[in-house]
Amino acid sequence: MKNARLRRFPHPSPFNVPQGTPHGSGYREPCIRTFLNSLHSKDLFNGLLQGGGKTGCNPAELWYRSAMNLSDRPVILGDGSAFRIRRGADPGAYRLAELFPDLRNCTVLAEIFPAEGEADRILARIRVSVAEMPHEMFVDNADGSITIGLNHLRSASDTFLYLDIVHELFHVRQQGEGRNLYDRSKSYVDRETEIEAYRLTVQEARRIGLDDEAIACYLRVSWITEEEHGRLLRTLEVSPSTPSFPAA
Repeated sequence: MKNARLRRFPHPSPFNVPQGTPHGSGYREPCIRTFLNSLHSKDLFNGLLQGGGKTGCNPAELWYRSAMNLSDRPVILGDGSAFRIRRGADPGAYRLAELFPDLRNCTVLAEIFPAEGEADRILARIRVSVAEMPHEMFVDNADGSITIGLNHLRSASDTFLYLDIVHELFHVRQQGEGRNLYDRSKSYVDRETEIEAYRLTVQEARRIGLDDEAIACYLRVSWITEEEHGRLLRTLEVSPSTPSFPAA
């Protein structure tokens, strides 16, 4: 995993991620070329590259340029649904719907918050902070609020950002159940809270058209080792055709 792959952002974060840092912190190393090649849906591919330049560009450049389009144009997910992201939001406090206006229409919300009226209550209550910090996205264990790093909001791929908010909303549910999201007695990839949240996120990734190559790239984060990444893939039953982790 620690090979010469391109990082999620064009420049590395100067931040040394401490052990126990929540999901979405730092940067991912998402095998950009593999990810782009693995997209089954033309709509999803076009959604990633809207705003890209001339043909024949380096995939990493296309990835970055498309993400840096700060309009709230709808992202077309692999299932054909539209999902708007307010890329140009300045640092500050927001309601979820202000940053992700179509979130209430996402079918996955009913799987995260199945009780009647629960999703509406969460969307009304949870606040989101956009902050100039090197982290990507995480949930506060005290109040369930979500923090998104400004660079992540403006630079991450549409698809990864969508999956991140799905993942973090599952953590919001867990926090509401009184569970500890950051149990340091266990490795990040062995925490029940992470495994549960990732299972739902992987299910949603497959629903919108990602294959196991792309999902494995999504799951590659900077604060886990090669062995931990491989263990997480096996736990989640994600089987890329060209695994870059040691066999069990």
